[in-house]
Amino acid sequence: MYILTVMVHEWLVGVHGVGYSDNVILYREHLQSGNGTSGADERVDEQVGIHEVDDDDPGAQLTDNGPKYHSNVHVGELHWDTDPTSEASTPEAQTQLTVEVDYVRNESWPANGSPFEINNTNNVALIEAIERNYALYGVDLEFVESDELTREDITFQYPGYLPDPGTRIYDPEDIPMNQTDPSQLNRWELGKIEDEYHNDTDALHMLWGTSLGDQPDEPSSEIDERTSLSGATGMAMHVGSPDGPLVNQLPYETGFGIMIARDDFSKNDFHGLQSVGMHELGHAFSIGWADDAPIPTIGGLVGEHAYEVYSGNIGMPNRAGGIDPTPENVSLPNSSVASPTYPWWSLMKFGPAFDTTGVRHPGEIPVLHFSLEELSTVDFEAIPSKED
Repeated sequence: MYILTVMVHEWLVGVHGVGYSDNVILYREHLQSGNGTSGADERVDEQVGIHEVDDDDPGAQLTDNGPKYHSNVHVGELHWDTDPTSEASTPEAQTQLTVEVDYVRNESWPANGSPFEINNTNNVALIEAIERNYALYGVDLEFVESDELTREDITFQYPGYLPDPGTRIYDPEDIPMNQTDPSQLNRWELGKIEDEYHNDTDALHMLWGTSLGDQPDEPSSEIDERTSLSGATGMAMHVGSPDGPLVNQLPYETGFGIMIARDDFSKNDFHGLQSVGMHELGHAFSIGWADDAPIPTIGGLVGEHAYEVYSGNIGMPNRAGGIDPTPENVSLPNSSVASPTYPWWSLMKFGPAFDTTGVRHPGEIPVLHFSLEELSTVDFEAIPSKED
């Protein structure tokens, strides 16, 4: 059983109906049980908060020379076999990860599209904003800039499919060859790029690329027969659940880490780029699969939590894995809804996560949050592309 600790302060006394405490332990089943922390709606607004910590504690500064903060949600105490009241509540060795970053050159973007040099109006780099947001949860990411790839670098010959969609060929030697369009990458091509340009196999591979899209040879894995990549803004090798390996991919397809479809965004959409980067990284850390759905039958196998359900999706049954059975409503100012109850706010939602900067928190970067349920599955044991 994973637990999440939500830190509350004196001014929150009585919100959870448990009296004053330094922290509140929330079990995952309480989120929607109807008799948990805050009545029938199970709303836990404190999960979208932060609290000030000492300089030596895990956390991040949101402004230069400002105080250090940590998320109200403390994760991993049971996963990392530690006591949340001890000084070593999140052992450094188990909350650190190196991320090797490649990007595809695009001269129309600042710094040719390098996420290390795409800055917001406060002159904070995109990678730094992602790093600081994860540091709010005590997760220490080290991003290493690796290769600037040209479109020619990622133009490969690759196996295609026969015209009859019902015919599948599993021997690469028997498959006709087609030409890659580097402006629309699919799963096989991402695996090929990772195989060619991933230098540090102890690191997660992160590619800032062009776009994902439907191609004549797509799908390149059986799951893609059910999910179009056209219009997607990022992709992770898996959703992080233990059921992920049940997706039967073709034998010649190599694994990959995560990809951000940078060119699908405006150059000025710092918030959107940060959000999709954090979202795909979340999949790599197994964040967010608790509400995911079974995959349509693949070779007789059904993965119980292998088909992504976007957090807070309550009205679009045909979107990816369907309706979220456990939306985590919180109260956030939002002009697009009639009530303050807001189910689609967190990082594993569809589209950019809600930015609490200026609403709840001061800061010079977007402050984006994971929900309690999303964080209940965090795991650093099965990082895609490591050891590949």
